Amino acid sequence: MKFGRGDDSDMYSQIKETACVLFRSQGFENTSVTDLIAKVQIEEQTFFLYFQSMDELLEVVWSES
Repeated sequence: MKFGRGDDSDMYSQIKETACVLFRSQGFENTSVTDLIAKVQIEEQTFFLYFQSMDELLEVVWSES
């Protein structure tokens, strides 16, 4: 995860919170990076600035919930 700009922690939280919603509504296996970035309205590269993979995102969501 990379921080530096003022809104980085907000973006990290937004991705994580959106993932929680999607994982609950459609399941982890049925949630793709494409689904997530469309919902958050970010580019794919932005997602990968914060998380290396959907599996890493799931681990973070799981450990922080």
